[in-house]
Amino acid sequence: MTVTETATATATATVTVRAVPGQSSGPSPTGTTAPSPGSGSPVPNDPGWIVTYNGEYVLEKAADFDVNNPQFGRDYNRDLVITGVTGGKAYIGPDNHAALARVPDGEPDPGPERCGKIATTLGQHDVELPSPGDRFCLQTEKGYPTFFKVLSVQNSVDKPGMRIEVLGWAGQ
Repeated sequence: MTVTETATATATATVTVRAVPGQSSGPSPTGTTAPSPGSGSPVPNDPGWIVTYNGEYVLEKAADFDVNNPQFGRDYNRDLVITGVTGGKAYIGPDNHAALARVPDGEPDPGPERCGKIATTLGQHDVELPSPGDRFCLQTEKGYPTFFKVLSVQNSVDKPGMRIEVLGWAGQ
């Protein structure tokens, strides 16, 4: 008599991917797109770049966009901060050697290369907290381009903030 025993095993693996500017994990197809925050329309994703995050966030103090998942509220490694409230209007600005600029009116939502160029060539130090619908490009200290669109604004002296949709890239 022969006895046969059967066993089933299940394994789970977690893979963490961290893209670094200046390094590519492989070719990116030309003309690929990622959804534009909130618009449902595509944003160009230039060759060599990957989308690292695309979602809605609340900015109440500061944000670090140098990671695959943005970090909010920290007092260190910040790229974007609410700098204060004057005359009932809050102000945002770049921090930690980041660059920030509004996307020019009439220009389509930019891809990573154009967004980085907008941030570094049209950058401003402090920007009055924008109105819903305003669009910005940020280039982080480490070179990551980030596009965000303002959804709502809270101009409270006690707790200024804004709800934003953010699209970030890494690569090149």
